[in-house]
Amino acid sequence: MKNNKSLIEHILIFFEYGKNERDFSDKTIENYGRYLNRFISWLKISRLTHLIPQDLSFNHVSEYKQYLSEQNIKDVTQNYYLIALRVFLSYLVEKNIPCPILSEKIKLLKIKRKESKDSLTATQLEKLLKLPDVSHNIGLRNKAILETISSTGLKIAELVSINKNNINIDPYTNRAIVEISDKRGNIRSIYISDRVTEWLIKYLDTRNDNDKALFINYKKRKTDDQSPIRLTVRSIERMVQKYGNLIDFSQPITPEILRNAYIKSVLESEPEETKTIHTQWNVIENRIKKEILWLKNNIDTLPAGYRSKDALITCEECVLRKLAILIVSGKIRVKKIKFKKLPWEYDPELYKNHIHGEEWHRKMMNVVANYFKKDGYQTSLEPIINFGRADVGAFSKSLKPPIYIEVGTTSLYKLLYNLLTMENSIFLIIPIEEHMIEFRT
Repeated sequence: MKNNKSLIEHILIFFEYGKNERDFSDKTIENYGRYLNRFISWLKISRLTHLIPQDLSFNHVSEYKQYLSEQNIKDVTQNYYLIALRVFLSYLVEKNIPCPILSEKIKLLKIKRKESKDSLTATQLEKLLKLPDVSHNIGLRNKAILETISSTGLKIAELVSINKNNINIDPYTNRAIVEISDKRGNIRSIYISDRVTEWLIKYLDTRNDNDKALFINYKKRKTDDQSPIRLTVRSIERMVQKYGNLIDFSQPITPEILRNAYIKSVLESEPEETKTIHTQWNVIENRIKKEILWLKNNIDTLPAGYRSKDALITCEECVLRKLAILIVSGKIRVKKIKFKKLPWEYDPELYKNHIHGEEWHRKMMNVVANYFKKDGYQTSLEPIINFGRADVGAFSKSLKPPIYIEVGTTSLYKLLYNLLTMENSIFLIIPIEEHMIEFRT
């Protein structure tokens, strides 16, 4: 028996479903409304307002795609309209409403992305960060935004959603911790550098309003209500581009370029100690090679299948070279600590059969955490660090630096990234029970 409701009627019901059953945000419902209303307009123009889901055909879909292409709409935007239609068709399947067109059968347009080979240099980034006039509240706000984006890599949608009460100061490191909540309510914590923490505090000290948003719009509105309002994604994009236009760069600067700028600049730079005259280079190069060999012999790395896809450097030899240069230049200190007597309490059977199995890894994490607890540290399992998570975190109430510990195998890129971006910290790698490797920034 056919369901006699038209597609248009089902679309209107879909909006209620999204709001009440799927808990779509108001913005998501607004977007789906805009995209599906275009589909409704096409149904009306095509005199198909009577069309029911069971009678929707691939020919209809092709005609709708042709209609979109004739509306002077960018390909990427056309895909948004098609994605909304696919979501609606998935809803029909979920509600057991017969429809011959499956959502995955609607193919999106292939987008040719222009990949820029240019990225901000360290000098350009520093010049950009100095542009805001911090003598007034708008400049301080903009300074805090630019520093936060470039240092943390937060997406702009995440940045604008932050409230003032999402920021806390870690009592052990005196650095800001920002809590980010996703659409499903899951919370992750982002640790902020000393430099960014300083600018966030300076900006917040100028706030004397009751608005909960972290970053607000100071511009006067035309209405009588002049209370602050939260900055939008678009307003931050315009602000980044405005400052970007003031420096010598080959293209408009987007938040995406800024997000990657800091880590790219530090990854691409080599310490001045390595840029010496030619007669000394061979000596330095030999030292670098020795450090690379030492790192290879002492650190167990993750198998290729478990490595992060977010790495800006995917060549393992390149990462090893960067780590070796940091050691040779004195930017970080590293040493191997062998134990004459094991400091850990462990299960002999687990030790005998460990070979880095999952059970060994989990129990060693607890063993290591208990060891630091006995030494007066407060510990946590799997704390968030600037890139990824550590296995164990150990924090002292005194001025001792925080300790982040990896048990067993580790990601070289994660190690490099965090050594470059987390000052005054200790990173311990414990590949086996008998020794550990200590890195100090």
